[in-house]
Amino acid sequence: MTTNRIWIVLIVVAVALVMALPAGAKGPPDGKGPKDPGDDPNTIGGFTCVDAGDSTAAPMTDDFVIELGGKRTGLPNYVCVDVLTTEAGRWNITVTGAGARGLALIPRDSVAPGDSCGGVGARGEEHIYGQFTLPLDVPEELRTEIPAATVNACGTEFAEWVAEPAPTGATLWDATAICDAVDAEVPCGVEVPLEGHPHPLILQARYAGRNNGTATICVDLPPHDVGSPCG
Repeated sequence: MTTNRIWIVLIVVAVALVMALPAGAKGPPDGKGPKDPGDDPNTIGGFTCVDAGDSTAAPMTDDFVIELGGKRTGLPNYVCVDVLTTEAGRWNITVTGAGARGLALIPRDSVAPGDSCGGVGARGEEHIYGQFTLPLDVPEELRTEIPAATVNACGTEFAEWVAEPAPTGATLWDATAICDAVDAEVPCGVEVPLEGHPHPLILQARYAGRNNGTATICVDLPPHDVGSPCG
């Protein structure tokens, strides 16, 4: 990996953290702990993509594809995906298309804000299109795999705000059990990792480039079974 790409990664991760924070959201003075939901759901931090209003889909439990593009394509330039993995490991990424000048892929343990599990930011088609894995290896990052989707899986700098899952026909996580584990009512803010309690990670994907450019991103989650749509 080039030095240029490493620095881009570090910058994009920091920028993505700021971009993901809802406008007007405020937290405790030290930046830790759950945000006060108040009366406006847009001020709540640490929710899933669905709760943040960035998605209507149930959490992904298997490999999936994201389509991003410029203004002329009719595709979004930003997508937030809830991911409910049961195994830790690498996320294998395949990016196809043409015309992208910048691409950010940030796996995190919650939306706004959320601790990063190790993302990638690439500039230039030669670095965007192709195959790589998350988390990306950089000298400052000791993480070698993305953990299974549990509460505060990626860290505890930012608390996770836990609520009952949106109606999807199945109970995907037990908010009551999670909040009981920290002696709080549902919903609750959790400031400690709870490895035994499933809760979605998220993947934020952002495209920048030509108006007719596209980036098709295939995410191969662990376990890496034969027959993945990512090839």
